[in-house]
Amino acid sequence: MLNQLFSDKLAMHRATASKNWSAKNASNERHFSQAAYDKTKKEHDNSPSKKKGSILH
Repeated sequence: MLNQLFSDKLAMHRATASKNWSAKNASNERHFSQAAYDKTKKEHDNSPSKKKGSILH
């Protein structure tokens, strides 16, 4: 039960953090190409989180 609550909060945080990160980097585009952004984001989204649940174990 606690683990589920933690997972939900983490998922909510990650969605918000990801949105903020995207917005922050959109204004910095001249230093970071769209192709590089897409590639990095895709790799990040596809890689499993190493920290998931580690706090509770």
